[in-house]
Amino acid sequence: MWGLRLSQFVESFVSLGFAGPIAVLTPEECQQISAHEQELMRPKPLSWWKGRAATDPFYARLASDERILSLLRPVLGNDIVLWGVDVLHRPPNAVHPWHCDIESCAPGGGFASIWIGVNNTSQASSLNFVTRTHKLGRTIQEEASHRRMRRKDITREDVVDWAQRLDSDAQLIVPDMKNGDALMIDGRLWHGTHNTRSSGTRTALLLQYAAADRPVRIFDTRSLEWPFRLLSNPLPPLLVVSGSGDKTVNRLVAFPEAVTAS
Repeated sequence: MWGLRLSQFVESFVSLGFAGPIAVLTPEECQQISAHEQELMRPKPLSWWKGRAATDPFYARLASDERILSLLRPVLGNDIVLWGVDVLHRPPNAVHPWHCDIESCAPGGGFASIWIGVNNTSQASSLNFVTRTHKLGRTIQEEASHRRMRRKDITREDVVDWAQRLDSDAQLIVPDMKNGDALMIDGRLWHGTHNTRSSGTRTALLLQYAAADRPVRIFDTRSLEWPFRLLSNPLPPLLVVSGSGDKTVNRLVAFPEAVTAS
C-alpha cells in the first residue's frame, strides 16, 4: 500500500512516534487547497481556529478521505474523530518553536496528526522531530521548564541532547518531503519547524484525529509554556470520520452541508 507495507507504517508510528513521508495528495489536490484558502467567502471555523471541518465541507471531505483513514485505523481503531484542521503558512526563515501538541500530549496516547505539505515543501521546510520522544513521559515544554528555559529559546542541539539523555536511541529526523507527501505523528512527539528556504512560503495542511473515547479539549493560549491549561468551555466540535463517537466524552457535530448556487 502506498509503496510501503501498512504494517511497517504502523510499526514506525508506534515505536518511533512518526510514520512516512508517504504520498497522499495529488498536485491537483494541493492546488485545490491553495485555491480554497484564497476564497474570500469560505466558512469561518466553529468555536476555535481549528474548528474548520465543522463548517467547511471542503475540509470535512478531505479529512474523511479513505486514503487517510486507512492509515489511521490500525493505530486509533475503527472509531475515530476529527478534532482539528489547520492550514500552516511559514515564510522563509519562520520558526515554529519545539513543542508537543498540548491537546494531544496526554500520557495515554490515542491521538494522531496528519501533516501534509501543500506548497513549497522540501527538506528545508518540513517538520523537524526527535524519534521515540513520545515515550518519554514528559513534553518538551515540561523539560524546558525544568531547565528554566522558554520554548522560543530551545535550539535543535538542546532538544537532541535532552532527548538522548533520556533515551540514547532518540534521533533527530528532518524528512525530505514534497508537495502532497504526508507524515503521521504522535502529539507527544517533540517537534517543530524552521523554513530555511531562501524564498517561498511553505504551506502545510494539519489534520488532527483521536480515538473516539479520548476526551479532546481546547488549550488556553495564555499557557503555551509548562504547565498547560485545558479549557472546560467551549468544547471543540468533533466530526466522527470512522465508526461511531461518544457524545458523553466529546462534543460531536454533524458534517457540514455544501452550499449550492441558486
